[in-house]
Amino acid sequence: MNEKIRSLLVRSFDEELLPHEKAQLEQALSASAQLRRERDELEALRRAFASGAATSFQPGFNARVLAKIRALKQPRENFTTSLSWAFRRIAIAATLAAMAVLVHNFYVEQNISLQAALRLPQPSFELMGDFQE
Repeated sequence: MNEKIRSLLVRSFDEELLPHEKAQLEQALSASAQLRRERDELEALRRAFASGAATSFQPGFNARVLAKIRALKQPRENFTTSLSWAFRRIAIAATLAAMAVLVHNFYVEQNISLQAALRLPQPSFELMGDFQE
């Protein structure tokens, strides 16, 4: 069925069609049994909706809807926020551990150098001379 004819059929229920559109729709209705069935179904639906009793919402409906809308607006926790939260905790723990190692090395070795923190031997002057040549 032509979409233009279907559009005319639907519009005919809500507004007055132009004379040439009305004639075109009448011609299509007389030629198509399927279109007449569709028109009858649409009329039945419109009558059913028009005769239906107006229903009202239960008390507290507005409050429930607004609560759901507010819940949707609140940011949900996602992977990146969880990861950043976990990373902060790990970073704080690692910083405290590094500070503890540095303090320990200062008291034991009387030195805060990276070599002392990693327990690497101090370079000797003999080795230093080999690099300069």
